Amino acid sequence: MIDQKLRDGLIDAYVALIPMIILNVLWFIVSLPLVTAFPATGGLFYATNRLAHGKSANWRTFFEGFRIHFWRSWAVGLVNLFLALVFAVNFIFYSWNNEQWVLFARGVVIVVALVWLALQVYLFPLLMEQEEPRLRLALRNSSVIMLKRPLLTLGATLLIALVGILSTFVIQPAWIFITASSCAFLANRATLYAIAQITGKKTDSPQPE
Repeated sequence: MIDQKLRDGLIDAYVALIPMIILNVLWFIVSLPLVTAFPATGGLFYATNRLAHGKSANWRTFFEGFRIHFWRSWAVGLVNLFLALVFAVNFIFYSWNNEQWVLFARGVVIVVALVWLALQVYLFPLLMEQEEPRLRLALRNSSVIMLKRPLLTLGATLLIALVGILSTFVIQPAWIFITASSCAFLANRATLYAIAQITGKKTDSPQPE
């Protein structure tokens, strides 16, 4: 009986992993021209959002999300690129000496950058969940979730960061096969869980259609 349950569990995990791998490889290939990286990420979040809701997703779902969120993906990507440049420039600027006020300013830059990074956990998933997928509203709602569920935000951010770090420095080929889809799926599940906790409404059970 135990062997049968273990076998069934492994089969279920394997079957659930297949769409994640397909979506990740598709995201990687579509992102290769670089100019398509932002919409490809939007398509990946769209598809993994369906998986997080317990629904099926395939390459058609990916390209549907690519099309629907094309310009929103570019908006999110450009905002992130701009802020990454701002954070980098400020950090370098405040790294020239170790006076007390400079150390404080450097700390403020790091904290603000980390807060912005944490907001990214909810930003794209909320664009999928909102009736009106507006970026400003998604940023506002991300801030609300972060303030109301700080431990969840910290845990989700650290877990996603850990997956990314391990994939980058330990098992680099994972970025081709599973890393991006795993991070997007975890962000979607964390967002759905946070919404359920705050609103009291249950999220969809993560079972296949």
